[in-house]
Amino acid sequence: MSDEFDRKRLEIVTQRSWIEATYALIGLTRLGERPTTVERLAAALGRPEEEAIRLAWKASRVRPDGEGRIHLGAAFGGSGGPSRRTLYVGDREIPVSGCALDLLPAAAVLDVPFRVEDTCPVTGAPIRIEFAPGGVERVDPPEAAVAMVSPEVAGEYGEAEIEQVNQNVCSQQPFFASTEAAQGWFAAHPGGRVFSVREMADRPFFTHARDTWRPGSSPTRRDRRRRIRGNTSRSTPWTTWTTTLTWRSSAPVARRSPPPSPPAARAGGW
Repeated sequence: MSDEFDRKRLEIVTQRSWIEATYALIGLTRLGERPTTVERLAAALGRPEEEAIRLAWKASRVRPDGEGRIHLGAAFGGSGGPSRRTLYVGDREIPVSGCALDLLPAAAVLDVPFRVEDTCPVTGAPIRIEFAPGGVERVDPPEAAVAMVSPEVAGEYGEAEIEQVNQNVCSQQPFFASTEAAQGWFAAHPGGRVFSVREMADRPFFTHARDTWRPGSSPTRRDRRRRIRGNTSRSTPWTTWTTTLTWRSSAPVARRSPPPSPPAARAGGW
């Protein structure tokens, strides 16, 4: 189930490595529940460690701590963005920014269920969506929908800073209580589309994340192969690159030995 709109939107996603890095961080940290490591992120992305560090900064404004661990703070929209909806993951309540449709790929890569609660910007009706690992479990109201701006508009901000994407694109892509409630949105967003939440789970924007990103983004998987694109040599140690990136922060970053290998995964996670 795809068309030219899907093809162009998916092309934007696959050509921006920072988007893949966003969901790798979400999957590896379970939406910030626990840290991941530079090594694991690089393996999930199939890129050298120094590039993984740069992509983590561009995607989510995070970088390694003194032990080479990455702690995910704001999963969507960078830091300081407005809270648009609330996620519930286990006993955690997480106000989030970003685009409504960001939650579909998040469900595709996460290995735990979560739900989102939002409000329709037109009708004021509450929206509640329950996601299971790799799919959509329950939608209330059943006809709830999500908006996607045109590929041309999305493409304009493909290389922009995450805060600009959040402000100029994500603010225009909310959930609606139904496709009927979104009719006024079309007039202001020519070329945009609105899909029901359940329909989105069958479209390439979701299935690509599930089939391509999910296998390398689960914190419980230990059999990921290192797939460094175009570079079979060992990556530059993360300590060198955290020092290189200190221009982002006024505090110096100490060089330390690489972190020890993490313990083997237990059933149900670390």
